[in-house]
Amino acid sequence: MDGRTLLAQLLKLQLAASLAIPSEAISLMPIWSESSPDRPLRVLIPAPNDPLVKSQASDPLLKPAEAAEYIGVTESTLSVWRCTGRYDIPYIKVGRLVRYRKSALDAFLHRRTRDP
Repeated sequence: MDGRTLLAQLLKLQLAASLAIPSEAISLMPIWSESSPDRPLRVLIPAPNDPLVKSQASDPLLKPAEAAEYIGVTESTLSVWRCTGRYDIPYIKVGRLVRYRKSALDAFLHRRTRDP
């Protein structure tokens, strides 16, 4: 994988995280220019009525502080769990940004629920 491809994938993941949509919904298309040897990227972002975006609208991405509050622990506890792997709570990481899907937190709470 060359540097441009890696950069394009990173851009795609960061854009998807910031827009709270799945990265599969974003298309990066190389635009060839005869006047320029390098390839700029054109980013295609789906319309809000796109079915893939609609399916993600009910499953928001939460910041670590919001996720910790949602499951009833401190943000530092959630960070320790993430770093040590103590609990398998799926998260999205792009660069230094961490986000949790609400559905992943619901699934974690469901797995941890004990019936008497």
